[in-house]
Amino acid sequence: MICWILPCASSYALRYRTAEHVRRASRRCFYARSRSKACLRNATVSVFKENIGSNSTQSSRVEILPFEVVQRIASGEVISGFESVVQELVENAIDARACKISVDIDLKNCAVTVEDDGIGISILNGFVDVAKCNATSKLRSLQQLENGVASLGFRGQGLWAIANTAKSLIISSRPAGEVHGTSVSFAGGGEAQMHSIVNTPMQTGTVVRALGLPWEHNEVQQRQLMRKCKEWIIHTALCHPQITFCLSRSGRQTWSTTAINKEHQQQRKRCLVSQFQAPMSDFRSASVSIANVGDISLVIGLPSSIHTSSRSWIVVAVNGRCVRIDGIKHAICDAVEVKRGRYPVIFVQLCTDPKNVNWNITPKKARLRFTDPAIELSFREACLVLIKKALRSSSLSTGVDGEISKDDIKQLRNWNSSKSLRNILREMHTSEEQHSTDGKESMSAALMKAKIVGQVLNTYILVEYKGGIMLIEQHVAEERAIYERLLASWRESQFCSPQNEVILSRFINDECLFSLTSLGIHTEPIYEGTSTSTAGYRVKTLPKILADRPSYELVPLLSGMGLENQTLKEAAASLSCKLAVKNGTALDDSQMKRIAGDLFNCDNPHTCPHGRPIFVDLEVRELAKLFGRSWTPEANSRETLKRTCTSTNKGPHDTSRITSGVLKE
Repeated sequence: MICWILPCASSYALRYRTAEHVRRASRRCFYARSRSKACLRNATVSVFKENIGSNSTQSSRVEILPFEVVQRIASGEVISGFESVVQELVENAIDARACKISVDIDLKNCAVTVEDDGIGISILNGFVDVAKCNATSKLRSLQQLENGVASLGFRGQGLWAIANTAKSLIISSRPAGEVHGTSVSFAGGGEAQMHSIVNTPMQTGTVVRALGLPWEHNEVQQRQLMRKCKEWIIHTALCHPQITFCLSRSGRQTWSTTAINKEHQQQRKRCLVSQFQAPMSDFRSASVSIANVGDISLVIGLPSSIHTSSRSWIVVAVNGRCVRIDGIKHAICDAVEVKRGRYPVIFVQLCTDPKNVNWNITPKKARLRFTDPAIELSFREACLVLIKKALRSSSLSTGVDGEISKDDIKQLRNWNSSKSLRNILREMHTSEEQHSTDGKESMSAALMKAKIVGQVLNTYILVEYKGGIMLIEQHVAEERAIYERLLASWRESQFCSPQNEVILSRFINDECLFSLTSLGIHTEPIYEGTSTSTAGYRVKTLPKILADRPSYELVPLLSGMGLENQTLKEAAASLSCKLAVKNGTALDDSQMKRIAGDLFNCDNPHTCPHGRPIFVDLEVRELAKLFGRSWTPEANSRETLKRTCTSTNKGPHDTSRITSGVLKE
């Protein structure tokens, strides 16, 4: 007996009258010899809709898209493997406003189960039509499609494709306010099997089971598939930090994250920490809000310690969906220097008005098109600024993350004024030393409160600061500083004539001259008397950083440029490596102070231009653990401060009585 429980439940007569109508119609269709099973389903559904269909709310009801909308959407193959099934079901759960999503992948039995605690769907709202082609509750008209879609899905083809692919698609759902849920099994084509509609006890939400998927894999392929699915789920968890995700394989949990922190950036860091098994201090974050563009959030792993062998962890997202924007990915790779063959770990998301984004480009919605090209330009430029701000932060400073100052936000909000965005970002970069980032110390200011202990093995500079110690390799530290000054001189056209005459050999090739010119080093030929043969090349202009160098240093350096086909950055990196102080050179205190100060004024003080780490940071707690201790001077001073504030009736944050030492020369 099929008995429908209405949400209102105000009239037992209406409820049993409805059930009796359904039963009679089913019996008439079942025993009629001229009727088929399809007629049975159609008659049952028609009687059901006639009796209680009018009580449903129009806004959340599942309906078939109009013909003119179907003709305009980008349709095509949306299910190509297990990862596609997981993607479609998880996106449906996110659209259902779920707070917890559990995914179970059974590769041996070729099954996928996704469970969520979202709003669910009732029979009243077209549950039996949910797996039909182009059936959706997220889109109604062509005007809504053109104005922008806020949900992740809108075509109504995901469940239909899964129903056609799997041997069985079973959906159980219980909306809030109903006594129990309803389970429906769907056959190929998305038609509901009416004899399978049963009441089932369950919590509020939806459970979707796709059984008998047609893809079988061996052990190696299964591991690769689980890695891809896990990677996609982590990327989705980064986009939606307010949701708890759980991934299982054949009932055994393999990865999970708990949305316990209201601070979304901290929650994103937790996701990356669980994946890379790295300390939280190895990740930095920054965010900014730009008028007419949206909110941009960024989390990046320190390039000196967190990097991968593929570009898959350069994650760019827009409005909660990971997308491919090649221009932004290439800009990120150029901005973050890591070792050759390695790539940074970074997540950046733009949350903008849905009307600014057109998702109707490809069936899988992996690409998008901004309605205004200036939005993508500002997104890319803001990403570069956020990367610099995040990497400039260090454990030397009291704050963990590099935050955008209020003046920087004000300048970015005015990106569409008379000044171009590039000029605004340049002004932000040159004036950042004057800003106080919400009470947090800058790295250079924190360094002035540190202490240069000395030089180790004529190679490393030992720095002691409030939170621990740091070992800086002197060669790569000065190499990074020279490299960034070379690029800054090129960008800002800071060139001058050399103080000493520099004559290059006449045997240098054209590639060398071209490479020198790209670096802003201009030469002129020197002729022998009245002949036209070249006796050499005189350097006319060069960057200011090289102007005071003696000629016996510059000649061999400049003559070796261009031996390989180098880009501007590669040539600058090669030149800075040759100009930097060599390891094994003894330094005095002023030289060590200068190298350390120049390093932490760089945009990226963590790696050299070739991607090698520059310093090793050991916090007080890590040092204590090495010696088997749990007590640290930092914890003791904090406890002493607490007792002092209690005795003097001052707040725990009153630091007027605390004084810090300065850098000893």
